[in-house]
Amino acid sequence: MIFQESGLIAANESVGDRFYRMALFAPRTASKVKPGQFIHLKCSDTADPLLRRPFSVYDWDEKKKMITILYAVVGRGTEMMSKMKSGEKVNLMAPLGTSFSIDVNFNEALVIGGGCGIGPLLGLVKQLVKKGIETTTLLGMQTGQTSILIDDFLLAGATVKVATNDGSIGIKGHVTEFLENTEKKEKPDFVYACGPNPMLVSVQKWARKQHIPGEISIEEKMGCGTGACLSCACRIQSQDNEDGWDYKRVCVEGPVFSLEEVIFDE
Repeated sequence: MIFQESGLIAANESVGDRFYRMALFAPRTASKVKPGQFIHLKCSDTADPLLRRPFSVYDWDEKKKMITILYAVVGRGTEMMSKMKSGEKVNLMAPLGTSFSIDVNFNEALVIGGGCGIGPLLGLVKQLVKKGIETTTLLGMQTGQTSILIDDFLLAGATVKVATNDGSIGIKGHVTEFLENTEKKEKPDFVYACGPNPMLVSVQKWARKQHIPGEISIEEKMGCGTGACLSCACRIQSQDNEDGWDYKRVCVEGPVFSLEEVIFDE
């Protein structure tokens, strides 16, 4: 059930390289959200900007009634958000979209995040570790300025490997380079990923070659967030269509899909 809630900003801090981490006191959302789901946040009290902005729930604490989102300043709406202070209130719609599958029977998971795609993964990692699943997290970043996020995953109990474009921390290059060097004996039982499409294409090809199942969270621009505007449709394999594929709305049927079923335009 989707609802609206007034979230109270508890913290809104820069974590480097245009990224911010916002903590919100949002009891209803904290009690209902699942890993991979997102909120639709209103950036101001006026009609400007008109559209809400979608943000994956980075982390949540049901007991403390808190949720956390990770966002990058990329436009007017997120620029306004970056100036919000503790004690201010924001209107949000939640919980939206599908979630990652965690009620699965396997021993080792590989979680891959690139850039803003790190956004939905911390809560997922915490849930996996809580279930006793050995979890390795591969994080791809532009620069080591956002290294504070690495600590979040280490504290969650995951093994963490990092790739940065500038080589300031971890290996220099793309996060998918870790996959190319993964030995057969190190293969995980299941893969989760979120990030830019070129990264997801590489993950999909690697997983297919290794015969590893998984799920990915798709990043798409959204208008309504509830499936009405159709602006976030992506191509998905379908046996019901003679073309072998059909469109699905990322905001409703996604953002989490089976790793195998998504068709990317390369």
